[in-house]
Amino acid sequence: MKQSNSTKQELIDKKDHEIILHTPPNHTERLKHYLKKEMNIPSKTVNNHIFIDKIEPKLFLQKLYEDKAKIWRYIDRVYPFQFKSKKYKDVKDFDFEGKTIRVVAHPRKLQKKLLGDLKEDLLNPKTFTHFLSCIKINKKYHYGFYPRELYYKKPKEQNEEKPTSRAYYKILEATQIFNLSLKNNWKVLDIGSAPGGWIEYLEDKVKSITAVDPAELDIKTPKNTIHIKNKAEDSVKELQKQAKFDLLTCDINKDPKETVSILEELTDLIKPEAHIIMTIKIIYKGKNKKKKLVKETKKALKENFKDIQIEWLPSNSKNERTIHAIKK
Repeated sequence: MKQSNSTKQELIDKKDHEIILHTPPNHTERLKHYLKKEMNIPSKTVNNHIFIDKIEPKLFLQKLYEDKAKIWRYIDRVYPFQFKSKKYKDVKDFDFEGKTIRVVAHPRKLQKKLLGDLKEDLLNPKTFTHFLSCIKINKKYHYGFYPRELYYKKPKEQNEEKPTSRAYYKILEATQIFNLSLKNNWKVLDIGSAPGGWIEYLEDKVKSITAVDPAELDIKTPKNTIHIKNKAEDSVKELQKQAKFDLLTCDINKDPKETVSILEELTDLIKPEAHIIMTIKIIYKGKNKKKKLVKETKKALKENFKDIQIEWLPSNSKNERTIHAIKK
């Protein structure tokens, strides 16, 4: 027997909320890891979707929007839900009276069907007061009905905040995930600087940056930045003229063995207890070979560095990992 709308509403008010995140498939596992480690939100993955149990949508959105690493960039849609059903007709079993609705559904054919079945005078994607959330996974409809304030809208970065390159987000995420507190009196040595994304992030957070790369920068060189247009291994003598550095960042596109070799030539240029953030470019295919390469890179760094941490950042490509370490 079909429940009355009032009975359904009573059940809604008592039901725990759950949330499904729709993300690019290659980011699902990384985002799940990030949610747990950085935001203390446990979750599981089902069919390349992230399921979060028993969390208020308002609290989740607040945490998401306030996240300093801007992890919302990798989330396409947020589907809060209260019920699961194998019957499509149950999706429409809400009290829509006096409300203007926006439909948020997946897959696309489900959204199209809902828009066709709901009364046209109920629908308005711009002036909606409530939204119907519905996603079909494993032959089940996960659905809920919520006020507009709980609708997920991906924030837009202001034009002046848009970075020159994706690399900007690598250093942003690295400082957050590795809990690296940048100091305004630090001197930074940035290897493989072009096109300039790491400089763009660091420039207003540290005292000075020495950027080393034979390529041109795509940004206007900041006042506190010197650009040495040369390879790092050929710039040692010039770099030795400067005071020692507090942070070394490296995002060069080389075999990790070559990168570690270059860092070995530069270790005398940085202070004891100085930090490094380095991108590993994984040049091999196959899961086991990739793991071996990361392990060998970590082992090679142990001669000069300690407290070595390795993460697959959301902004890393599938063939990149990021390392943080401290000089012995």
